[in-house]
Amino acid sequence: MDSGRTEWQATHEKDQSENWYRRITRSGLRCLYINAGSLVNKIDVSVALVQSQDYDVIIITETWLKEEISSAEIQMQGYDIFRGDRQIRRRGGVVLIYTKAELNATVFTPKMKFPEQAWCRISNNLSADLHIGVCYRSDNKQLYHDDSHCILTELITEMSSNFFCLI
Repeated sequence: MDSGRTEWQATHEKDQSENWYRRITRSGLRCLYINAGSLVNKIDVSVALVQSQDYDVIIITETWLKEEISSAEIQMQGYDIFRGDRQIRRRGGVVLIYTKAELNATVFTPKMKFPEQAWCRISNNLSADLHIGVCYRSDNKQLYHDDSHCILTELITEMSSNFFCLI
């Protein structure tokens, strides 16, 4: 047992994992996909939508976030954030995943380096991990060159031995 963790905490975490697994296998994950076209100026609307529907996972493309915009500025209470910001200075693109904090998702980094992607892993003790990923694929040759289709195919091949959802 980890230092600082009590037996109650370990049991509580196992119970939460079992409850999560039962809920997911019975009713599935409640997911939302949004193509935002700039998240910062729409965060209030996004938060209201999420709160009204109680989604487990929210996938957002075209967030237009830059590294200067902190995750705190786009935080939704009760959710963890996994960002994939665009590395070159151009408008558009970039991806984001919010997961309910109770799912205890962690960052996952595939070996295949698709230009704009974000991934997380939801683990539990009862079954295989669920990997959730979002990739943004533009036809802009300045961003992706000619091999983006090949890289995406290789990414899917890499993930094929896992339980995964790719948007």
